[in-house]
Amino acid sequence: MDLHVSLAKFDDQLMCAGCGGNSGVSYLHHRCVEVHERAEDEEYVRLTRVRGSSVTSELVPSKGSGNPSDRRNGVRIAFDCELCQRKYWLNFAQHKGQTFIYWTPILEEPPTLSASSG
Repeated sequence: MDLHVSLAKFDDQLMCAGCGGNSGVSYLHHRCVEVHERAEDEEYVRLTRVRGSSVTSELVPSKGSGNPSDRRNGVRIAFDCELCQRKYWLNFAQHKGQTFIYWTPILEEPPTLSASSG
């Protein structure tokens, strides 16, 4: 289920995909950033994760890597909302020279999201 990305009307503030914020105010916290780097349709992707002061980078199979793009590069940022407590990925997917931005719920937290950040 992909959700539309919304910004506050006056200050371009990113709004929660779950609750939409409260009176135009959203309290989102980003916890983890993932960069998926690969050539078109490659079998493997370079997955780099940043969380707090931890950085990991590894070559993993493209299938099941969490890459928001089916064919190219992608970036996703894990957010949680202070108001509704829901957690979402904000996805940036590249496809044929276009960039798509959308939310997806975090259904199962990757290990990089389980530890508390400093």
